[in-house]
Amino acid sequence: MIRTAVLVGTLALLTACGSRTALKPQPGMTAVPRAAAARAPQTPGQLMTPSTQARPDRTVDLRTRSVERQPDPFDAPPGEKPAPLLPPDTTGPSVRQNQ
Repeated sequence: MIRTAVLVGTLALLTACGSRTALKPQPGMTAVPRAAAARAPQTPGQLMTPSTQARPDRTVDLRTRSVERQPDPFDAPPGEKPAPLLPPDTTGPSVRQNQ
């Protein structure tokens, strides 16, 4: 039992070892292929930096205190029609609605 544990531990340590040197392309290959619309190939640092689209700013979404939500007229169960956005105006001129 101890021999198995030592063997598994040794194998785990060996699998954790790896080459710590920088990766280099094989002879005859370029490091990074150039994109079709790019003027020059991107550097590894540019490829590793996430774009704004991949990591958008979240400062707008943060809430510092709880706020009561406004009623959503389109939050209706399936099969029901959504509530009208504005109450019908009975004082002004009649407005023809598409039905």
